[in-house]
Amino acid sequence: MISKVNTLRESLVNMVKEIIESSSDLKDISQILSRISKDSEANSREVVTAVSEIAKGAEKQANDAETTAMSMNEMNDILVKEIDLIEELNSALLKIEDRKSHGTSIVEELIKNTHKSMNSSEEINNIILKNSESADKIEQASVMIESITTNLSSLVSAFEI
Repeated sequence: MISKVNTLRESLVNMVKEIIESSSDLKDISQILSRISKDSEANSREVVTAVSEIAKGAEKQANDAETTAMSMNEMNDILVKEIDLIEELNSALLKIEDRKSHGTSIVEELIKNTHKSMNSSEEINNIILKNSESADKIEQASVMIESITTNLSSLVSAFEI
């Protein structure tokens, strides 16, 4: 798309240059015709009037062509600015795409780490449950040992008596 716009821009620039050259030529010719008409005025008023009208028309055309050329130059400047803006936009879009890709990579890594963390939490929870079961067993064993100790103490006291 940018190459087509550049081609269009180059065509417009060439066309503007040709119009400017043509308008300059037309203006010069108009001035020459005006001088000829003044020199020929004595010979024939009708010829002078006709040539004068042609000169005025040619001068108007030259002025119109010059105005058109200026307008085309302004349009060319606008197109150049638009091309620059399009290039900036493309550059910004590429940066956004890079940041999006980078953000996606970060989110994927975060998901992996979250899964690892969840697995570690489950393992820790299982260890805590096993420790809790072991603590219950130790408590039961302690109660038994205390009961045995009490019974042994009673038995020792009974033997002493």
